[in-house]
Formats: sequence, C-alpha cells, structure tokens
Amino acid sequence: MRDQPIHRYRVSENAFYEAYQLDSREHIIRIKEPGTSEPGINLRALVTGQGPSLLFIHGAPGAGAMWAPLVSCLPEYQCIILDRPGCGLSDPLGYKHLTKKRLTKLIVLIIDQVLRHFNLDMISVVASSFGGYLAMLYALEKPDKINKLVLEGSPAMVESSRIPFFMKMMLTPGIKWMAPKLPITKFIFRKIMKEMGHGYSLDLQIIPGAFIDWYVSLFNHTATQKNDIALISNAVPGGKLNTEFVLYDHEIERVCLPVLWLWGNDDAFAGPGVGQRIHSKMKNSSILFFENSGHLPWLDQPERHAAVIKSFFQTLLRRV
Repeated sequence: MRDQPIHRYRVSENAFYEAYQLDSREHIIRIKEPGTSEPGINLRALVTGQGPSLLFIHGAPGAGAMWAPLVSCLPEYQCIILDRPGCGLSDPLGYKHLTKKRLTKLIVLIIDQVLRHFNLDMISVVASSFGGYLAMLYALEKPDKINKLVLEGSPAMVESSRIPFFMKMMLTPGIKWMAPKLPITKFIFRKIMKEMGHGYSLDLQIIPGAFIDWYVSLFNHTATQKNDIALISNAVPGGKLNTEFVLYDHEIERVCLPVLWLWGNDDAFAGPGVGQRIHSKMKNSSILFFENSGHLPWLDQPERHAAVIKSFFQTLLRRV
C-alpha cells in the first residue's frame, strides 16, 4: 500500500527534525493553475520558529527538510519550508512540454498563493540550486513581493554552469525512467554528495547521519526523484542544457532587490569565478565564498551561514 512508504518517510523526516530539536507545524496550501481543467494540487509547507517570515525553496531532487540544519539556527524567524510540487509530500504537477514561460507562471502562482495563505504582502526568500533559479524567475516578475533574497550555492541554469556526472546519468534516456524504481543506498548517496562537493564534510561527519537517513528515505519512499527528473528533463534534456531555460546574465542584472550569495568553493555546478561574475553584474549584491563547502553549502557550516543571514536581515525589523 502507498500509505506505508509515506508513513516510513514521515518517520524519517520527524527523526531528522528531532535531531535538530525542531518543532514544526504543517500547512497544506491549495494550488490551482488558472485556465486549465486540472483539479489543482495540495502544496505542503512546514513552519518553524516565530518572527519575520522567511520562505525556503529547495533544489532538485530534494524536499524542504534539507533546510533543517539551517533553520534550526534561525528560531527568531518564521521559516516557511516548502516541499516543491511533486517533492516530499506535495502533490505533483504535470511538466510535459514545459517552457520557461510556463515555469515562470507556475512559480509566480505558487509563491503568490503562499503569501495569501500566510496573510503576507511581501517575504524574504532563501533558495538553493533549482530553487534559486525559481526564486530568480519570481524576482524578475514580482520584485515588489520580495524584501531580500539569499541564494545558497549556484542557482541552476546560470550561464557557464556545469552538469555533474551523476545528474547526466540520471537524465540519460532510459536510465531516467529506471532510476526512480531502483533503491538508493547510503553508499550511493554518499558518492552523489561527494560529487556535489561535500566530501570534506562527509569525511569529518559534519553532515550528520540523520540527514543521510532522511535523504535516502526521500528517494526510496516518495515519488520525489521521479517527479523532479520529469521537471529537470525539460531544462536539461539528456544531460545537456536547454538554452531556452538558461538564466542569462542580462536577466540576472535586472534583479535590483538586495541579494546575498553564499557560495561553496567546491560547488560542482559552478565554481567561485561564476559566482563572482554574476555578483559583479548586479546593482545590490553581496557575495561570500566558503572553503570546504559544496553545492548545498549550509550543510557544511550551518551556524556560520545562519549568522551571515541574520546579519543580512538585521534591517528587516518589521513583521511582514
């Protein structure tokens, strides 16, 4: 029965949150795409802490719980942690014949509905990888709805970014349909994380076993991998960038709101040179680079990242 894997995933997620002494409140947000006959989906968010609101958008393949090490250091904020559509315990969207224009409309619809659900006029966003890409698309369309933006690691689809070997393999025709049906082991997951630039933290056990247990459960007990492969395949068909989806420098430089880049020097998707180039083109941008950090750099140094984020938001005193 499908309920049994979901129960096992919830147990793993609860154990991961408990490892960081996090209490969370679950919210279900209804999303209906206008102009379609689709019935709509339930989008899941977990909320921790109290105070000004921060919205967390994860990468692919992943789910919201990957932010637990960071949000555990931010109890003075109301952290709204999304499971993107099709990830974790959120319902999937149809991504067949997806375009960048439609993807932009979808992320605008999702974030706008999140704001309505929580009675917010504006929000600050923390995003990573494909979530960073989506956050940038939203900022370009709705700059008046975001106070500040923190980008953890290289956003997906920026110019000069790379596709690591494990993701090329995941998106290879044939394999991309088989991979979600095969169980992932801790050994395989550790290899993927090392390829993403997190070898130092894994070898020193800075990234805890609770994270690895949760991520393995996410892949084995939910449809996250299948759904995110369907999404990514539009932007990176066969493991090669589809130029229609690229986030070009001339688009990024139009983002005028305050942006903080937190970049791991070992990021497998784009090195520090790419981060410096993008940052230099923006009008209101700051960037910090982190040694011995990979594509998800807060996992390597969660306390330091939280301290930098708090400093960045220290002028954001009003509750929004």
